[in-house]
Amino acid sequence: MRKLFLVAILLLLSAGFVFAEHGMGMGQSKHMKMKHKMGLVKQVLMMADYLGLSNEQLEKLTVLDIDSQINMIKDKAAIEVANLELKKLLRNYNADKIAIDTVIDKLYDLKKTKKKNLIITHFEVISILTEVQFNKLKMLRMKMSRMSKTMKTMGSEMRMGMEMMQQQPMMQQQPRMKQQPTMKQQQM
Repeated sequence: MRKLFLVAILLLLSAGFVFAEHGMGMGQSKHMKMKHKMGLVKQVLMMADYLGLSNEQLEKLTVLDIDSQINMIKDKAAIEVANLELKKLLRNYNADKIAIDTVIDKLYDLKKTKKKNLIITHFEVISILTEVQFNKLKMLRMKMSRMSKTMKTMGSEMRMGMEMMQQQPMMQQQPRMKQQPTMKQQQM
């Protein structure tokens, strides 16, 4: 049980579910956003001991992780290039609407391909795991999801409290004035 708890905490921290992510002062860094979007392969590799992965499974998952990272980098780069092409076309006064439509179609085809690659990787991970390992992974991910929702709620509540504190001006210490006696006090 202790091992499960440590694995869950490690994954939560590595996934970027910390209060800094929720705007607790500084803005989000690219590093924090990337940690938050850690893929399934990385999560499974981090839980190798808990899931009881064999050396053969570890090798397959490591290769899959590298291949999926390569595909992700290529997909993101192609999407970024298409976005820049669109931006370049939109800067012209007499923009070619047909060229813009073509780039938009290309952009969404690239996004569709990226999503399909993620789904393919997901099924490849599942095919490497045994049914018992998959069920362990599924249960742990559900627990982590509940924990992250709780932490997000806590983070947003803390952020709201911080914002309220910042909005209220600091109370200045002013000497207290003597209160005038009330009618009741004057009659005594």
